[in-house]
Amino acid sequence: MDERKNLYFFYPKDERLEAQLQPLSKLATNNGFQIVNHAVDANIVISVGGDGTFLQAVRNTGFRLTACIWGLKRARKQRCTVTLI
Repeated sequence: MDERKNLYFFYPKDERLEAQLQPLSKLATNNGFQIVNHAVDANIVISVGGDGTFLQAVRNTGFRLTACIWGLKRARKQRCTVTLI
């Protein structure tokens, strides 16, 4: 069984959101995950946004059944934060 270690974050490009996702990216790399630049190269895709963003992320993988795709809902009015424990 191959290990799922190639991770891709799919989200609307936004400086504020990128800053908020930095701790999650750092946590992933510190735990042996490789952040890749294209969804087709990923075993795991994390979509940050709404339903439309999730559907775009699925489409960008080429509809591969071997990719694990997770969706994180982005609240419009609340601040999105990641806390490392």
